[in-house]
Amino acid sequence: MLNDEEISCLITTDLDLLTREYDPDLVKYMRLTLGMNLRQFAKVAGVSHGTIANWEAGVTRPNDKLYQDCVENFINIRNRHKKLPVRDILFNAKTIAHFKKMFLKLNRDDKKEFIKQFTDEGDQ
Repeated sequence: MLNDEEISCLITTDLDLLTREYDPDLVKYMRLTLGMNLRQFAKVAGVSHGTIANWEAGVTRPNDKLYQDCVENFINIRNRHKKLPVRDILFNAKTIAHFKKMFLKLNRDDKKEFIKQFTDEGDQ
């Protein structure tokens, strides 16, 4: 059984987010992790909700500084809310829909590896 600290861990680490370049899926991940709609997350990023929609769709991309600011704001907000039950983060309809979409893009071996991470085999 997981302890409170393990439960509060999120899928993507802060370091991973800070070191990765812009990715439309990461923008959506950040928004959904916070349980925000486009307008709410746009306030966090300091841009319009249309801009967030375009970033998530890969239509436009933020400049590096704006993206890093968005990631840092996300991390600050998420860390303030680490007491949120993991159930609320992972099992809300928007997050599940996003993971289903991403899972469908994986090849067979990657799907097996992904599933393995959620079993006892992934702990070895």
